[in-house]
Amino acid sequence: MPFIDSSWPEYFRTRHEGLGTTYERFILQRHFVTLQDELRVESVLEAPAFGMTGVSGINSLWWAAQDVPVTVLDHDAQRLGLARKVWGELGLGAEFVESPQGYGTLPFDDGRFDLGWNFAAIWYVDRLELFLAELSRVCRRAILVCVPNRGNPLFRLRARRLRAAHGLKTEHVDPRGIIRRLGTLGWRLERRRLFDAPPWPDIAMNKEDLLGPLAGKGPSRPLCILDHYSGAAPGMEKEVLRFDLLEGLPRWLLRFWAHHEYLLFYAGDGRNGGRHR
Repeated sequence: MPFIDSSWPEYFRTRHEGLGTTYERFILQRHFVTLQDELRVESVLEAPAFGMTGVSGINSLWWAAQDVPVTVLDHDAQRLGLARKVWGELGLGAEFVESPQGYGTLPFDDGRFDLGWNFAAIWYVDRLELFLAELSRVCRRAILVCVPNRGNPLFRLRARRLRAAHGLKTEHVDPRGIIRRLGTLGWRLERRRLFDAPPWPDIAMNKEDLLGPLAGKGPSRPLCILDHYSGAAPGMEKEVLRFDLLEGLPRWLLRFWAHHEYLLFYAGDGRNGGRHR
């Protein structure tokens, strides 16, 4: 499977994300539900929005579907335009902002957003300390950073190739550095959780090919969460989440199997407003 650096335009053309990407999107949305129950988020920034396989720029669709204003930030104008088109097809709105110079400066006022977040994206940031300082500046209540699970042996095996072949700054996804930097900026780590633990390993191959008939869908039948949001596949969430049996494993087991980890930070008193209120 080509890495997203080179393959991202193809996903916009085929709209076929596959079982693995579709599963992780639905699992991620479960955690959004919990976060929204806790905080009642009223504005969301996804930055950077590029970083995973699949159709780029749509990870925040769930928030928009809850009538929460969303801003999507990307450094590539073409990709941002394609994402805007996809959102428009679904009848969901967002503000799409280009950041051509990267993420060392974010083009927003202080405290503009309740929540700033990203998914498997910060290894595209040139200087992590500058980006986190900017994210801290523009967010007033919570920051959610999702990174690959560095405890998964398969990720460790791929890390060197990701650095060499794609120039990804894999050191940026070390939770210790993120926690330390945001801590110095006045953010409190509220929750750290391993998630995205399907019954297939974290390998770059089509999960339908790996699971065969158990997957229920083959390469000839495109699978994409966009059909869930458009109403074309009303049973998709239930069908995909039948593979979620491992999500509740003890942390010491998830440490070796889960594909991702998230770090949730609250600012100041967190639930009651944060430092910008």
